[in-house]
Amino acid sequence: MFSWFKKATMPNNYSFDGLKSVHMQLLRHRELSESALVELLRVSSEFLIYSDQHSAQQFFFEYFCEKNMLALFVQIGEAAPPHRVQVQLLQTLSLLVQNISTTTSLYYILSNNYINRLMTCRHFQLDQEDVRDWYVTFLKALSIRLNVDTVQFFFNAATRTFPLYIEALKFRACPEIQVQIAVKTVLLNVLRVPDDRMRRFLTHRQNMPYFMELVDQSQVLALKMQGLLNTMQNMNEDKLHYVIDATIDHWYYMQDILDVPLPDLTFQLGEWVFESYLKGFVAHSLLPNCHANGQRISTLLALFLLLQFFQCITHTPLLNAATLMLFHPDAHESSYMSSALGAGGRKPSNARSLSRATSFESSLSQASPRQVTLPPSPPLSVDSPATHPIPQSLSAESLQFQHQSKQLELSPTAAHALKSPRFVLPKLPPVGFQPHQSSSQDPTDLSPCSSSCYLVTRFAIGEWPPSDVLRLPLPDDGNSHQQSLLALLQSSDSRLSLGATALLAAIASNKNIDKSLLKECHLKPVHLPTPTRLSTHHDEASSDEDDDDAVCQDAVVEPTHDVAWVDLVLSQLESRPRSLIHVKVSLRLLEELTSRGSQHQSHLALDHERRLQTLRQTWALELLPSVTGSHGNLARWDTLLLKLLTPASAPVVVEWPHLSPFHAENEGDQHAIEKYLALHVFMSNLQLLPAWRPLVEAVLDDQQHETAALRQAFQSHTLMGMAEISFLPCMLDTNRDDCLFCILNVDAFVLVRPGRDMTSGEVQHLVPLYLTNAYSDTRDPNVVHVSVSPKATVSLLFQSPEMAHQALLHLNSMKNVQVARKWRSIETLLNG
Repeated sequence: MFSWFKKATMPNNYSFDGLKSVHMQLLRHRELSESALVELLRVSSEFLIYSDQHSAQQFFFEYFCEKNMLALFVQIGEAAPPHRVQVQLLQTLSLLVQNISTTTSLYYILSNNYINRLMTCRHFQLDQEDVRDWYVTFLKALSIRLNVDTVQFFFNAATRTFPLYIEALKFRACPEIQVQIAVKTVLLNVLRVPDDRMRRFLTHRQNMPYFMELVDQSQVLALKMQGLLNTMQNMNEDKLHYVIDATIDHWYYMQDILDVPLPDLTFQLGEWVFESYLKGFVAHSLLPNCHANGQRISTLLALFLLLQFFQCITHTPLLNAATLMLFHPDAHESSYMSSALGAGGRKPSNARSLSRATSFESSLSQASPRQVTLPPSPPLSVDSPATHPIPQSLSAESLQFQHQSKQLELSPTAAHALKSPRFVLPKLPPVGFQPHQSSSQDPTDLSPCSSSCYLVTRFAIGEWPPSDVLRLPLPDDGNSHQQSLLALLQSSDSRLSLGATALLAAIASNKNIDKSLLKECHLKPVHLPTPTRLSTHHDEASSDEDDDDAVCQDAVVEPTHDVAWVDLVLSQLESRPRSLIHVKVSLRLLEELTSRGSQHQSHLALDHERRLQTLRQTWALELLPSVTGSHGNLARWDTLLLKLLTPASAPVVVEWPHLSPFHAENEGDQHAIEKYLALHVFMSNLQLLPAWRPLVEAVLDDQQHETAALRQAFQSHTLMGMAEISFLPCMLDTNRDDCLFCILNVDAFVLVRPGRDMTSGEVQHLVPLYLTNAYSDTRDPNVVHVSVSPKATVSLLFQSPEMAHQALLHLNSMKNVQVARKWRSIETLLNG
């Protein structure tokens, strides 16, 4: 039927004649059938890759260049080829760009604007999934080749634009996950190229809307989560986790952008995140606000999103700004500039402090996309000068920090940059805070104070309990965010209390936040010179070891901490049963609030120390009755103590399931032991109790030195030498041909199957004695039954009733000794 199409002849091997044949046939590509053209494109890329990887065949590529075969690819692409040809062409180009290794070959591929023409070809059917996927793969392959030397080839000389960046942006909203990942890879590779033309192009006002889109996307994801929470259906839990994962990926992508070497862009992006998302949306949602404001989310979700933000972002200026806004007592109306660079008493001469924000150039001199009316269609040039001259970068010398006023002042050059009309963040609607004010004298009156009263507009779940709203103090000149977070610490809703505690702990322990700022926010102890050293009950015994803490004999630096914050954390531990995660996070926060670096010495007030001791004794007394309980508790103790000796891979992290209203929060007493151990270790690390490790080892240590070797042989399935080991020969009652040794061990019930020479054997069973239950058979005096688990029992047949009695006596007596010893050690641990 299609006989008028000429058939292509494929080469049998990689020969020069074969390449010439491919070229001659591509010259008449309009006459070839679709399948023939697809095969020729595939073979041509194989020839080039083969030539690049075999130096003896370099003339292949020379011929490719001489005949300008890349121009043929452009002609094919611009000739509106069939669907299959489009896919193969993009696949060929992608493989070609990915596999070319020599610089000369790569420069030829990228030169003459052929690649830019292919990228901007409008004949590709990008609405077709396979064409779109290979097109994006082609863009990704090109971006990987992007560097300081090759960036010159990616600028379109005709339109004076950067097609790779512009074309990739068109797929930013594609629902396909793999396409989204590829697009983000392309954009990050473009942003990371340290080129002046690239910088001017990327920070031009017409290219900024994408980055504002990213900030808006953070709010969109938050509103999606709130919408799922509003339905209160368990079926939405999976959907919610999907959005949470998307949010985490989004923040890591934002952090990647904040890490690029474009201070202009990173400053502006940080300012947008701070003003639009953190300050105007999430932090605003923490307050039980009766003022008619814009969109908000529930307080529980706001706490979780802030926690997520501080866990994912490592950009120091942005973290400083968020911390100052939330916790600094004097942060009434903080701007991003003053918060990011002027907070915490930092001097701008500190290179580390200003390493990520020493240049703001166009970011401080260009207009915000939300204020700019874009011209109809003038070409965007990367080389032409901007409408207004771009000022010099704001250097460290242009910033002057006044210690007394704690204000960041700018040099005339920097001040002129800030006043430039080209790049100013649009003013967002002011967010006011109006606390609930009861119209009556009754402090328990829950009647709304206005049509926009928080008690009326609050969401069904994840919000301040009405009783907590009534107890919230009226705002003074302080920080309303800080006051709200302090109130949430002691909220009657345990989820809100956990969220607030986790947020404070995450910020206090964040290594990327300026330490002096954390001290000013009372999240780290402050060191003040005092005439004499404060003493505690353990100082007399360790005075010689504390010489390093002294600055001199006349003035010793003593850490002080915010007593009110420690009071709140201790109160929530004392008030009612808390979940295990809540206890661990609270103790972590206490450590950050009071301890000094790696020196875990206690600097708590004596009253706080007494409260901790009382709390520990209370929790210990609740566990002491278990001493007379079942041996199952002993197994639980052993498991947890062994876990305690294993180094933790990472600090405890609060995740959504810990806060989710879909999950039950009442744990009962199942984690009582773990809670106590967490408190005991915390107090021991602060030297409020003796070292915990010897006490734990006293519970776990074996009494017989052969036990460790037997356990190792059992776990590794290796042979165990039987020299100098006491045992009783026996066999399984169910298999009397199987010879076994019952080892007379004081720590465990051990069965060994001996080898032929009887000098070594394989350990078949090894169970701690306290987990076993041995008893004689009622019918056969030679048989002893040993239960090694609730569902498994081993029946042993001995040679005589005397041997069976000896084995039974050994197992039961040694079990009693072991149980008594372990409980004594546990009581010692509980008694501190």
